[in-house]
Amino acid sequence: MTRESWQPQVSVGMPVYNGDAFLREAFDSLLGQTFGDFELVVSDNASTDGTQEICEEYARTDSRFRYVRQEQNIGANENFNEVVRLAKGRYFRWAADDDVCLPTYLAETYALLEKDPDAVLAHCFTSYIDEYSKPLEADGTGFRTSDGEHVDEPDQSVAVRPLRSPLPHVRLKDVLINTRWCFEIFGLMRREALLRTALQQTFYGTDKVLLAELALLGTWRVAEEPLWLRRCHPGASNHMSVWQKAKWANPDAKKSTLPVTRMVRGYADAIERQHFSPMERAQCYRALAVLAVQPDKFRKLLVPGPHNYFGIGNRPSAVARL
Repeated sequence: MTRESWQPQVSVGMPVYNGDAFLREAFDSLLGQTFGDFELVVSDNASTDGTQEICEEYARTDSRFRYVRQEQNIGANENFNEVVRLAKGRYFRWAADDDVCLPTYLAETYALLEKDPDAVLAHCFTSYIDEYSKPLEADGTGFRTSDGEHVDEPDQSVAVRPLRSPLPHVRLKDVLINTRWCFEIFGLMRREALLRTALQQTFYGTDKVLLAELALLGTWRVAEEPLWLRRCHPGASNHMSVWQKAKWANPDAKKSTLPVTRMVRGYADAIERQHFSPMERAQCYRALAVLAVQPDKFRKLLVPGPHNYFGIGNRPSAVARL
């Protein structure tokens, strides 16, 4: 079988821009998986550091590695979509260029989806590491990075949330209300279900909109082990303000378009794409209305700061991954 005709069970897609600091560790953690029937598709978003050289080195030494370089920066979200379009597998997973997977991640999430035909996404518990690959230290309410920054504890309650409910509106409401960090965007997904969504759209918050649509399409499963290590470091995108993230996602983003309005429209469009009964559709819109009255959402609407949905009080951070 040639490389061109090979049909892997799983495609792992990694969009990368100037990721040379942690890229080798990310690649090694993926290529060292106990589950071997997968391809690793990397789309380099016109990096200006050593990313290209590292990728070309791995492409020469592992036949599962496919490398594409964009001629110019197309924005983070479009680069996320590019690796989906290039993928060949039945299942698909996005990978970040700075995170690490333990060796059994693919094997365990693949087994969960194979056993449950109603499930469209499988992920796992999360642990944090710092820029030196050391576990973060617990501080009572979460974790503390090497430079003293507080990081909220990852949501391990995902295992008992109603994401396996047979009712789409129940799953939707749970994602809207209880999903905070959207870590599940890096879960293993049925590719045919993912292709039924709008994928990553050109606005801040599109990852949660995509997760909401996946919840409408099917149930989620969870491996109750920390098989995925989220790296916390000064250059991570979570340090950006709302408007920096908007420009990171889409270089053509305009401040005249409020991020929160695009998110709400994205949720509504996701509901409209489904072939639901009038009753189920109404229940989905009711779940969306419940989201609008959550206290933490009011804070993000009204309190000035880097995470204000309207961009009020946003100041540029020191992150330079745009």
